[in-house]
Formats: sequence, C-alpha cells, structure tokens
Amino acid sequence: MNYLLVLVGAMAVSVSMVPILARLAPRLGLMDAPGQRKVHQRPVPRVGGIAVVCGALLSVGAFSDVDPLLASYLIGSGVLFGFGLWDDAAEIGHYWKFLGQFLAVMPVVGAGLYVTSLPFVGGPVTPVVGLTVTVVAMVGMINAVNHSDGLDGLAGGEVLLTLAGIALIAYLYDGRTTLAIVSGTLGGVLGFLRYNNHPARVFMGDSGSQFLGFTVAFLLVAITQRTATDLTPSVVLLLAGLPVADILVVFYKRISGGMNWFRATRNHLHHRLLDLGFSQVETVTVIYSIQVALVSTGIALAHAPDWLLVGIYLVTVAVTFGAVAMAERVGWQRVRGNRKVGATDDPGWSRWMVVAPRRFIGAAIPLYLAGTSLLVTDVSPWTGRAAAAMSAMLMLVFLFVRRAHSLIHRAVLYITVGVISYEAGMQLTLQGWSAVAESILFVLLLVSVVVAVMFSPGRRKVEFRPTSTDYLAVLILLAGLAISGGALLETQETRLIVEALILFYGVELIMTEKRERWHMLSTATLGSAMILALRTAF
Repeated sequence: MNYLLVLVGAMAVSVSMVPILARLAPRLGLMDAPGQRKVHQRPVPRVGGIAVVCGALLSVGAFSDVDPLLASYLIGSGVLFGFGLWDDAAEIGHYWKFLGQFLAVMPVVGAGLYVTSLPFVGGPVTPVVGLTVTVVAMVGMINAVNHSDGLDGLAGGEVLLTLAGIALIAYLYDGRTTLAIVSGTLGGVLGFLRYNNHPARVFMGDSGSQFLGFTVAFLLVAITQRTATDLTPSVVLLLAGLPVADILVVFYKRISGGMNWFRATRNHLHHRLLDLGFSQVETVTVIYSIQVALVSTGIALAHAPDWLLVGIYLVTVAVTFGAVAMAERVGWQRVRGNRKVGATDDPGWSRWMVVAPRRFIGAAIPLYLAGTSLLVTDVSPWTGRAAAAMSAMLMLVFLFVRRAHSLIHRAVLYITVGVISYEAGMQLTLQGWSAVAESILFVLLLVSVVVAVMFSPGRRKVEFRPTSTDYLAVLILLAGLAISGGALLETQETRLIVEALILFYGVELIMTEKRERWHMLSTATLGSAMILALRTAF
C-alpha cells in the first residue's frame, strides 16, 4: 500500500472541501458564535471537522483493504461523526454526547481490540477488566481532545504530533492498518490546518475534535495490542501527551470548586496561558513544544520500565502546571517588545534580502513544475486522471473566480502542485549530477523562503507571515530526524514530504504577494498539469 498516496488523497479532499463548506456554513446552521469562554470575536464557520473526516475516511477506504478491525474503526468513526455534527448544529447535551461516544467504541471492542495488560501489573488482565479499561480510556481520550479544541490550531496540532509519533512506531513495526489510518488522518488534519491558523477562518467543531480523539484512542490501543506488543504499556501516556493531563487538572479544579464536572469553564491550560498575557500563537507554540517533548520521549523510551515513563510524564505535567500556578499566584504577566523582528535599517541590504529570494522562488518553482512534467518517464494513470481533473478546475477557477486570493483559487493550486511533485518524486529517477542539482535547488528554495520571511518588508497590506502550523511542521521534522538518528532522510517518503513542504511554502509566498490571477506560477502549474494529462492520454 502506498501510504503517501493515502495522505495526499486525504489532504486533497480536506483542503478542497473547507472553502466550499465555509460558504455553506450559515445556511447549514454551522456557525460558532462568540461567547464568554471563547476567544474569537466574530462568528466562524464550524465545518472543518466535516472536511477532516471525509478526507481521512474516504482516502483510507479507497486505498486500503478493509479487514474487520479497520471496518470497526470506520463504523465507530461514522457514528461519532454523526453525533458530533448533530452537536455542532444543535448544541446537544453532554449525556447525548456520551451516548455517541460509547456507541462509537462498541464496534471496536466488539472486533476484539481491547487492553490485555496494564502498567505495573505483572501478568495479563481478565477480559472484563480489559474491556472496561479500554472503553473508559477511549471515551476519556475523545473528551480530552474535544476539550483541548479551544484555540486556533491547538487540538489539530496536538493530535498531529501524536499521530506522527504513532506513525513512526507503526512504520518500524510494519503495522499496515495502523499506518493507513494514521496517513489518512494526517492528511485530513493537514488540509484543515491550512485554514485554522490564527486568525482561523474555520473551526473543526465537535464533529472533528471527537473524531480525532477517537482516532488517537483507537490507534494507541491498536499499536500496543496488535502492532507492537512489546512496547511498555505506559508509553500511551507520553504519546497521548498533554490533553490527558489538561482535562484531569480541569476536572480537579471543577470538583474542588464545587462546580459541575461537565460544565464548560475557562480553566484549561490554554485559557490560563492567555490570561497570563501570552498571545494565541505564543500559547499554541508553548503547548506544541511540551507535546513534542512528551511524544518524542515516549518513542525514544518505548521499552523503558513503567515507573520511568510514568515518572517522566508526571514530572513534566507537574512542572508545566506548577509553573503556571506560580505565575498566577504572583501576578506575573507576559511583556512584549514593540520592535519588529527582521527589520533592517540598511536600504540596500534590505532591498537585496527582500527582492532576491522572491525573484528566485518566483522563477524556480514554475521551472521545476514544467521540467518535471516533461522529464517524468512514465506517468501513472492515477496521476494522469488527477492532472486532467485539476487542469479543468484550474481553468474554471482562473476564468470565473475574480479574487486572486480566494480560498478556492489557493486550494486548487496547492492540490495541483502536490500532484505534480508527488509524480516527480515517485517516477523521476535522478542520478549523478542531476540528483545533486535537484538537491541544490531545494536547498536554495528553502534558504530563499527563510530569508524572505525574515526580511519581510512589512509594507504590504497582505504579506507572508509564519504561523503555528509552520512551527509544528518544523518540530515534527526535527523530532523525527533526532529520534531516527537521521535515518528518515534516507527514505523516499520522507524526501517527498520535505520537498513538498518546501514547494508549498514557496507557493504560499508567491500567492500571498501576487495581485493578479494569471502569473508565472499559475500558468506553469496549469501547463504542467495539462502536459501530464495529455501524456497519459496519448
């Protein structure tokens, strides 16, 4: 199975559905209004979960062999998605939500997936104990992720880090079903996060957050009970990460304060960091950093004793929440400076740093796309069909969508570039100097993007700005390379992902600064897609 194809397919569905659903959200009654415990100031479409779920499940179902275990996951996901969508539209009570969560878990345990060993327990547990623990733990994980969805990009980013850790373990143990689900979910989340950076244009809603919690819970049980049975049971704590500790602390504060367990309050970790003066992006970045530390430690010490893993988790949680509590107690507040980072007082130097990287990116990416479409020796039928479809969509968008910065315009362009770069990575075999030249090209593209961001002129109404998702992508890449000792760079899949990320950042930079609909990038993308489609047809 081609897991990269599953990921790209899910991301393509997700990223293309979001702008369409966002326009339909008011008619569907799926708008998230501002509230006392919410941080947004205007109604935001709550439809991202639909795109995430559709992208993940359609891609997994289309490219995977559905066995009983995978079927139980798909059924449970569908049930939970239905209840979540109902809640997004009608704000159902927590009792109905719990019913949906238990109904979603039942097919999974019915398929025989449940915990057989627990931390600090010498031997296997009885089926009754295992089933009970599994149901409670999975429902708890669903609610943990659901409650962490309080800031732009937060829940999706935390889950993405957990999924990346699970994917690495599944890859090492050749867990095919696990890898298929991880790949599809990663693609769905990545497509959604494109529109969920602060300030978010869409939210995922309960339909998305509960699905992600269910997926993480399912994968954690599956990877320890089916894929890698020699892992230490306590590793699931570190892989699940901060959402579990956060919801437990919240419940403790509610109970100690005499409040209803399930009544929404403003005492989650992200709320408390905001109250200390951190911005949304800073808050999300802090939580991402803690999450990647926990997940990376879990992978690195996956076979360590239970007491060590639990101890590391408890110490990390204690330090995190203890530091926040101490800051609250002494009245500490985050103070920001007013100096713009990356600015320069030298007009000549500034001009070179602003203009040169943008000119290089604007020329290199179109040339790469055009060269790829001509040099690929054997265009796959799937790529040909996808290229034909994207060519038609690009032509319609360029002709009839007036706004050059419309979500539809960007989404179609990103997907087309992704299809072309995927075909290049899979079919274009370079050796000797040509391989060196390709590596140099992508290194120069990466350096150009970094320099362009650092020396952003700040004069334009719209300009390229790094987001929390950019930080998340770098974190995942660096953590994966550190854990694998650099071995990940030797795999074709990792190389394709790195190259695709560099291309996407370059395209983002170009699209942010171009005012017109027709420019070198759009023309080269359309022409390259048409060439791939025609080469397949003839």
